[in-house]
This record gives sequence, structure tokens and C-alpha cells, in this order.
Amino acid sequence: MIRNEYRVTWEIFRSWMWENKRKPPRLVFTIVWVLFGIAVTWLAAAYRFAPYLVMTFFCLYRAFLRDILAAKRQYGAMAKSYGQKDWLRSITFDEEQITLKEGNLSVNYRYSDISGIREAGNRVWLTLKDGKVIRLYKDCFVGSDWEGCRELTARKCGSLLQPEG
Repeated sequence: MIRNEYRVTWEIFRSWMWENKRKPPRLVFTIVWVLFGIAVTWLAAAYRFAPYLVMTFFCLYRAFLRDILAAKRQYGAMAKSYGQKDWLRSITFDEEQITLKEGNLSVNYRYSDISGIREAGNRVWLTLKDGKVIRLYKDCFVGSDWEGCRELTARKCGSLLQPEG
């Protein structure tokens, strides 16, 4: 049995939000809101019409602040549900399944649910076929390491598992 454990803090949760914001659907909307904000600002300057600036602030809110506030609310709701500000997330890899536990929540995944693995520095993303991601940190393995986990996962997934970029 291999286990990866780390505390989910606001800093980690916020980094996940920024990571998700850089993915294609959200990235496109962010770019559209920024471009619209620039266009409205240009209109406000060109026509000297200050009310357009309200729309500029709305565009900046939609592009950046809205996601931060939503993440803060979600983090607060989870912290309240788990009864603590920062909570422990534990991902266990055994011969049969992968179990993710945090607070009072426990979710089981089959190895066949994994569609890819991506690594960058200390981070590892196990991408599932339904689009969800299990995030691991290489320095947070308990009693094992990422290499052992990768071998177990590759063995269980067989040839279906192709590492991502």
C-alpha cells in the first residue's frame, strides 16, 4: 500500500484555482473578458464617457476577481464541513483501487479510470477519464515514493496508461 498525504491549505487550494483557470475553456473566457475590458476602456477614453469605466471594472471582475471569490467561498464551505481550516488529504494506492480521503469524505477510483499522468517538478496529476484530476506531491509520500507509486499505477493500468506532456 502506497500513501500520499498533505494538508490542503488556502494557498494550495488557490494554486489549484489558478491552474484550472489556465485550462482551455476558462482561459478563452478570461481572454475574452480582458479584451472586452480593454475595448470598453478605449471607448471610455475616446468618448470621454466615464460610465463605460463601470463596465471596465465589471470585465476585470469577471476575468479575475470572480474566480478568487468563488474559490474562497468553496474553500470556506469545505473547511466548515470538515470542521477545520486546513484539512488532511490522503490518497492511498492499494492493489485493488485508489482511495482519496479528506475530512469526512472518501472516494474510491479504479485504476482503469486513469487516462494519463502528468508530472512537473514536485507535482503529479493523475487524469481520470471523466476529466477529474487527482493531485499528488512527490515529497508527500508516506513510507514510499513517487517512483514506487508510478510503477504500481503503470502495472495496474497496463498499456492503457500513456504519460502526458
